[in-house]
Amino acid sequence: VPCLLVRADSSPRPFLFWMHGRTADKELDPGRYLRYVRHGINVCAVDLPGHGARFDASRQDARQSLEVVLQMASEIDGVLEGLALLGDFDLQRAAIGGMSAGGMAAIQRLLQPHSFRAAVLEATAGNLDAMRDLPFCAGLSKEELSDINPMENLHQWKDIPVMAFHSRHDAWIPYLGQETFIQSLKDKSAHSED
Repeated sequence: VPCLLVRADSSPRPFLFWMHGRTADKELDPGRYLRYVRHGINVCAVDLPGHGARFDASRQDARQSLEVVLQMASEIDGVLEGLALLGDFDLQRAAIGGMSAGGMAAIQRLLQPHSFRAAVLEATAGNLDAMRDLPFCAGLSKEELSDINPMENLHQWKDIPVMAFHSRHDAWIPYLGQETFIQSLKDKSAHSED
């Protein structure tokens, strides 16, 4: 998996594992990365399958997005293993995040056992029912969508701090898909504290 590594220095640091959105690449957010590094947080930004250094135009089609998201989620642990060998990315102080399709990959990965301490979700959705009529979910049966819909698999979610940003005017990722997911995470967290 092609990675862009941005380091504050060579000492072990907390870091953000960042994934871009569809049709973008890992170099898209240099301002974001520099802001993190100025605060002592390293960044590992990766290219989604079919994007950036592993460009494949067919994988950037909206109808391929779900496959890209699921593949990326399955590749994260391999990248983390590589980062552990470097010594300056502290896996016990890692956050995961992404924008749009990258955020969906982050959410998918967070439904499995992990050691991430926080998540940053930008212009993304954890409730795929809100996307049922979009090319993203094209061809999926209700059962297939249910199996991979984070909203229906919250029992697998480990409570960690989540920072989420979205726009009500997003034409690609419906705001409702994130709003209902974040509210469900809040409800789940409140019930676990009882």
